[in-house]
Amino acid sequence: MRWFEIALVALTFATGLIWLLDRLFFAKRRAANESLLDDGKDPVLVDYSKAFFPVLLAVLSSLRDRPLAEQTIAFGEVGLSGEIRPVPNGEDRLKEAATHGFKRAIVPKANAPKGGRIGEMQVIAVERLAEALSAAE
Repeated sequence: MRWFEIALVALTFATGLIWLLDRLFFAKRRAANESLLDDGKDPVLVDYSKAFFPVLLAVLSSLRDRPLAEQTIAFGEVGLSGEIRPVPNGEDRLKEAATHGFKRAIVPKANAPKGGRIGEMQVIAVERLAEALSAAE
């Protein structure tokens, strides 16, 4: 019983030491690196809410045993009631995807261009998750 208490104290001390080292040395370096990446655009790291929609489409298509169409991208935020909400810089994302050869995009209606196309890429505008699943096939 005594060994467990000693191990707990040692682990608590170790995590405190790691926190202190991070606070004194690594936090400043991390902040400097983040400021280099801050150019007013989306962060380099994936934002969870923006990445959830395409992951959800992939999981649901797998569960339904119906693969997503090839060369398809998707972006948007999923609300709790299943609505697909727009994300910042939607048209810029679509233009970039078109330059990389994607042929279809499933996007929130507010992010869709007026003509329904960007170059050769077909843009499918959706408002609800059910519409997105139908469009993904």
